[in-house]
Amino acid sequence: MTSSNTRRVYFYVNDAWHYLEFVVSGTGTSINIGGVPGGSDTHVQFNSGGVFGGNSGFTYIAQSAITIGRDMLMTLNNNSGSNTYFLYRSSNNYLEYYLNGELRLQI
Repeated sequence: MTSSNTRRVYFYVNDAWHYLEFVVSGTGTSINIGGVPGGSDTHVQFNSGGVFGGNSGFTYIAQSAITIGRDMLMTLNNNSGSNTYFLYRSSNNYLEYYLNGELRLQI
């Protein structure tokens, strides 16, 4: 989409360069960033193939709660390859903590 009337603003995040692109037209500049929200009210937003996604299994209620409605895996330090994570199992209502792939805590 780069052309003579397209401008980019560059920024550096997580050891990589990224940019926002916008179009200058006529005598003014218009910048449109955003999109249609994914999911319903309270659903946590995420990138789903380049568009906003949301899911009833992961919600945020302001000043009250974050809810997880199904099994969920939360990985910690994924870039280090340490294989450390939390796992919630709705089938038995257990929250498990794994350190280097080994079960360390189950509640």
